[in-house]
Amino acid sequence: MERYLPAEEARVFKEDLLHLEGRNNLTYLMDGWEDAQKRSIYSSMAAEVSQFPIVLGLEELTGVRATADNLVEVTNRALAKMSVKPTSFIAACTDNPTTMQAFRKRWTAGHTWIIVCLTYGNECLVY
Repeated sequence: MERYLPAEEARVFKEDLLHLEGRNNLTYLMDGWEDAQKRSIYSSMAAEVSQFPIVLGLEELTGVRATADNLVEVTNRALAKMSVKPTSFIAACTDNPTTMQAFRKRWTAGHTWIIVCLTYGNECLVY
């Protein structure tokens, strides 16, 4: 992906790092889609009550299988990039295709305190 506004990106990145510093009780959000150019894009976000979500990372996985293991790697890279520890999260929420179900099981297996939920329409259901 091309970078058009590096100064703006750096400013927002710094603000997001400061906002995330010391935060707990976050919800991890992940979703994937195909853009207009048929690229496979996955986003990782951190959300908390009464705050706008913060984008932890966007990754293009075009040409790479979007397996649960690859999504765990995407998640780990996004957290490392933003200096966020998994212990800052209390929930992981994604949609419910088979790959995302497997991702939630793999990622939360090492983080047993994380509540796992899925999105359905505008709701997040815990299971």
